[in-house]
Amino acid sequence: DYFLGKATERRGLPLLKVLIPDIEDYDLPMFGAFHNCAFLRMKKHYPLQARRVMHAVWGAGQMAWTKFLFVVDDDMDVHDTRAVMAACARYCDPRCKVESVRGPLDILDHAAPRLGAGTKMGFDCTRPWPDEASHGVTLAPEGRSMFHVERILERVRTAAGVRDAAMPEATGADGHGWLVVTADEGASGRDVASAALDAAGSDGPAFTLVVSADVAASDGDAALFHWCANTDAGRDLIRSQDGRIAFDATAKERGEGFDGEPVRAWPPILKMSEEIRERGDARLGEYGLA
Repeated sequence: DYFLGKATERRGLPLLKVLIPDIEDYDLPMFGAFHNCAFLRMKKHYPLQARRVMHAVWGAGQMAWTKFLFVVDDDMDVHDTRAVMAACARYCDPRCKVESVRGPLDILDHAAPRLGAGTKMGFDCTRPWPDEASHGVTLAPEGRSMFHVERILERVRTAAGVRDAAMPEATGADGHGWLVVTADEGASGRDVASAALDAAGSDGPAFTLVVSADVAASDGDAALFHWCANTDAGRDLIRSQDGRIAFDATAKERGEGFDGEPVRAWPPILKMSEEIRERGDARLGEYGLA
């Protein structure tokens, strides 16, 4: 592995591309803390090729721990989070283009129902081909006007247990995005997810994230981080009757669970006080970072 890595470095090729030639480029977005999520770009040559790439990545060394994979076409900028999430919202029909697998996870993943073991998920965000047996291709092929988005948000904000709802830019663009819902303090994340799916209706976004009360719905980067950190795709996924998906990305109490998948000990979130932040900002200039 060492010599192969050195050889590929000299040739300018990422090692992952050597292992999986289908991959043209990839990115580990910051919200995934560089191990919970990966964006993959490939040139599509045959139906369901994205599924093959997902399973190849889940079998590639330490990439096996990656909880969420997004595969996009070769004309996408895989380093543009907003563009990738928009492609997912537009082309990934959750009824037929989402792949779930049970397997090993990072032992530091507190959201996994069992130590080092849980469910991973892949999103096929490539343009659908006829032979991929899509159920209607997309939920919103032409995108949503901002007026349409606001109507959906107004409905969701009135749902039980919902503190706020937004479709932040970090989760998509041009009416193609993920819905982020902040749950009220003490509300059940699963109950809020079900209520939000019902309120959004069949014309709502394909994917919804429900986050805890201390996370602003308008902060897309924070919502995506909490999704990766707090979600097991097997235990915390809620699906509407028409196939739309919501994830319970709230912090959970030990012992909670669903469908036989438990919740283990949950760590506290460590945050710097405003005083420490201000002192740190004031000293950035000393190091030439201001």
